[in-house]
Amino acid sequence: MTKTLILGDSISEGFSADGKFGWVQRLAFHDPENEYVLRGVAGDTILNLIARLDQIPPKAYDRIFVAIGINDASYVPSRKSTEVPLDQYRVGLEELLAWLTQTWPQSQIIFVGLNRLDESLSAPLEPDLHYLNEYAAAYDSALHEFATQNNIPYIAVPPLNDRPGLLEDGLHPSNEGHQLLYESISQALHSQLA
Repeated sequence: MTKTLILGDSISEGFSADGKFGWVQRLAFHDPENEYVLRGVAGDTILNLIARLDQIPPKAYDRIFVAIGINDASYVPSRKSTEVPLDQYRVGLEELLAWLTQTWPQSQIIFVGLNRLDESLSAPLEPDLHYLNEYAAAYDSALHEFATQNNIPYIAVPPLNDRPGLLEDGLHPSNEGHQLLYESISQALHSQLA
């Protein structure tokens, strides 16, 4: 039995999918002989994730997915900055990786890329909270670069903003969007990461 830990935010949590049956839950559903432990928390940034690492069940994991960064990249107009500045996000990735590799040195760590947004709905998503593709792309690029520099697999996700119906509110995938994420991540697991 393979044990997989998924660390992330509302997208990995399955937010906006019927019954919260998102891409992670679909992986688990189609792979019932293995165990999936989901620790996705809505609104989490890299800093929130690091702050709650001690709450992760202390099991031995074969794989650890890290799907974090879209909330870090959100723009807060009243502060004229992103939620977590890009340099701080990079430092957070280093701290997270150091903790994960020290805690589970035998685990395969996999980074999942950031989705793109429908800005007609996500800018603003809330009065003082904008999700913009410019920032999502910059943080995704930093994540990909960090993964490459550390020889960690990175799974790019398909753009969900290229056709109607894939994003529920401009940020969170719809049922169909979660299905595309599941298919993309599952295919990567069975091909390049096998």
